[in-house]
Amino acid sequence: MKEELKEIENNYPKFQRVETEMEEEDWPRKSSFEILLEEVGSEGKFQKILILCFMIPLAMINSIGSSDTNLLLTTPSHSCHVPRSSSSNITEEEWKNLTIPWEENSLGEMVRSSCTMFNITEEFSLSEDPSSNNLSHQKGIQGCKYGWDFDKSSWDETPATQFEWVCQDKYIVPFMFSLRYAGCASGTLLFSLISDRFGRKPTFFFVLLLHTTCSVIITFATTTFIFAILEYLISICYYTFYQMAYIIVIELLCGGKTSRLHCE
Repeated sequence: MKEELKEIENNYPKFQRVETEMEEEDWPRKSSFEILLEEVGSEGKFQKILILCFMIPLAMINSIGSSDTNLLLTTPSHSCHVPRSSSSNITEEEWKNLTIPWEENSLGEMVRSSCTMFNITEEFSLSEDPSSNNLSHQKGIQGCKYGWDFDKSSWDETPATQFEWVCQDKYIVPFMFSLRYAGCASGTLLFSLISDRFGRKPTFFFVLLLHTTCSVIITFATTTFIFAILEYLISICYYTFYQMAYIIVIELLCGGKTSRLHCE
């Protein structure tokens, strides 16, 4: 087989290109793989299966990954958690009216504060009928002392609620977005060099393994630092995961040189 490919390659005519005001020069010869691909055809059963069972599903999965960060880092509406007596006879809404101050938001609307609460007395907090007390329980305003209550109408839990990236720590959410894009950029550069050195298939399977492993582990992250490290590792795989597979398919469909023109 190798001898036949060698003979075909040796007898294959050279292509020439002519550029304005330049001498004609020979194009590099096609590789054995390109010659063989032209002989067997580039639209066979194998290539069709590769597109239908590999490239299309991968593209669909990858599109989910492009929006998962926006969903994962959603911060639901929230307010300070203020403990109260389990035998209290008032509703949750009434309790918030007594313990959470109102403030004006950026739209000029009056809403309950997300980051402050009344500095209530312990006697009021343990009272079974706090609504019967006067406003003497409100000893000024302070930050959320007991954590936050998050709206769970749309989300049971997100990283922002799990790690409480709100109020004084709300900067962590945009930081995670920046970290993700930094990972995508650095991963594209890093794995491009690695694929040129070790090959695209080994690089693709390494990226796939790294992405899958970190995606599983991140669900068990217990601190913001661990979450950030795993998020970065996932991000460096993101674009490479799709681009490497795309290049592999293009080369198997069109060959090495023509793949640069995307099968044109």
